[in-house]
Formats: sequence, structure tokens, C-alpha cells
Amino acid sequence: MKEPTIKDVAAAADVSVTTVSRYLHQQFQKMSPDTRDRIQRAISQLNYHPKVAAQQLRGVKTKLIGVIIADISDQYMALLFKGIYDQMVTAGYQVLVMNSNNDQELERQEIHQLLSKQIDGLIIQPSAADFAAYQMVVDNHVPFVTIDRPIANQPTSVPHVASNNYDSAVQFAELIFNQHGYDNILTIKEFQAQTSGQDERHAGYQAVAAQLNHPYRLLTVQYESNTWLAETIRDHLQHATGKTMIIGLTGRLMYRLIETLSPQQYQYGVDFGLAGYDVDDWERFIQHGITMLHHYPHQIGSTAAQTLLALLTHPQQPQPARLLIPIDRQDRPSY
Repeated sequence: MKEPTIKDVAAAADVSVTTVSRYLHQQFQKMSPDTRDRIQRAISQLNYHPKVAAQQLRGVKTKLIGVIIADISDQYMALLFKGIYDQMVTAGYQVLVMNSNNDQELERQEIHQLLSKQIDGLIIQPSAADFAAYQMVVDNHVPFVTIDRPIANQPTSVPHVASNNYDSAVQFAELIFNQHGYDNILTIKEFQAQTSGQDERHAGYQAVAAQLNHPYRLLTVQYESNTWLAETIRDHLQHATGKTMIIGLTGRLMYRLIETLSPQQYQYGVDFGLAGYDVDDWERFIQHGITMLHHYPHQIGSTAAQTLLALLTHPQQPQPARLLIPIDRQDRPSY
């Protein structure tokens, strides 16, 4: 199939080649929003990536690496990027970072922009749940690695680096039920995008609960208030049978849970069990300390960068399809 050209894009968008060129160089000063939208739609529909094919035919290397992070304002995700950046800069690459805001459409546009800049490789913390959203990267023969969040139908030729979310959740759930005598688990998830590492943790807890015939509930929060969260948890505690273990699946959720389930109002480990996930250890100062499962985003980012560098240096040598960084648990008297 013939590769689309800039003339094809211009014809599809009903603009001149000069206008498309200005768009590609982000010269939007005299361009209406409607024109920009038409050009973007034409680029997407045609799967047009300027200069990428020509670059690869020439064997030109730009020493540019693209990185798309889902929410750079989040501490966890900022540490992911720092792990990538430290490795890439040391290896002599420049890093172009983009923030998708957990928006699939914005992420798609950013992929197009990065491909147009002739990047040598790409690392993505995905917002889409299926690999079809990233097939364009493979089609343009750009080496890339996904991090942190699982994607359905991802080929083994594209490495994925993340925490060992599922296995660590299974191990903890077995401990909760078999050694600490809890009767049910309430996990609380922060909705961020169509895919999340939280989903793998949820699946691990759910699997063990089902196997041992214990009640299990997943509560998903996004824009709900802390008042709503507190009332929902209180309702669960009132109607649940036996001892309840509450697990916050992200660090930001743990801040909300501590505020909602005030340590002045509840005694953790007595009224209910409490544990969560985070990258630091501030929870040790609450009451006698809260049990935490620590994950390591800087190491995930660093490992992803090393994997991408291996793909760039030895393109014919396969890399591991999945690299999982262990989660550590710090047990405290909160359960």
C-alpha cells in the first residue's frame, strides 16, 4: 500500500500543502481552529507520519526519545519519568516528554506529533486499554516500550515494564484471610483511565476472595466527595459480615482515606483493617502505622529506558515481553 504524502493530507483536508506544512511545524498563528481540526483528522485517517519513513530509509538517528506520561502532576508518574530521563540522558539522548492527562484522544495526537519529530524510540504510560491504539508506532518501525499499565492484545515484541501487581495482591490477600482472620475485603480504586495497574491488584484480591469463598467488593471513585466516600464506607461496614479489610489502591487514595476515616474517629486494626499502596512511607506516622505496599516507579522508568536502549542498540535481539518490579510490603498494626 502506497504511503500517504503531504499532498494526500492537503487534499483530504481541503487545504494547501503550505498550510499542512505550517500545521506540522506548529505555526498556528493564522490558522483557524476548524482548519487545524480538518488537518488533524486527515492525518489520523491517512495514518500520515511526516519524514519517518524517509528517516528510516536513510538510517538517520536523531537521538530523540519520546515519552508520554499520563499525569505528570502525580508524584508516582513524575518518578516514572525521572527514572526514564536519568537513563536516557546518561546514554546521550534528548527526551521529549508529553502529558496525556489520561485522555486517549490527546495521547493519539501526541503520538503523531512525536513520530513527526523523527524520534528514535518511544516510552508510553498508556491511557487506552487495547494495543490497537498504539499499532501506528509499530507500523512506523519505531521501537517502543509500555510502562505501568496493562494493555490487551499487546504483542510480545513490544516490552512492558510494571510492578508485580497481581502476584503481590494474591500474596497479601491470602495473608489477610488465612493468617489475620478477615472475612471480607473492600478495595477502593481511583479511576484514571481505561487501563490502570490498579486493575491487576483488584484482580488479585478478587481471585483469592473467590477461591476462599469470602465476600469481596471494589469501590471506584473519581469525582465523588469525601463525604460520599465516608458514607459509602460506613454503609459497607454496617452491612458487611465479620471483619472488613479496606485497601486503597493508590497513594492519592490513601490521603483521602486517612482524611475520610479519621484516626481520631476510628482505631485501625480494631474497627477495620487498613492498608494501601504508595511510593513513600508517611503512613508510618498515623496511629501506630499503616501497612503499606511500596512500589517503585523510578525503577520501572529506569528499567523501561534500559530496555528501550537495548532495542535501539541491538534491534535484532528480542527483549523480555514483561518485566515486573517487585512490590514490598511493610506490615504494621493497622490490620
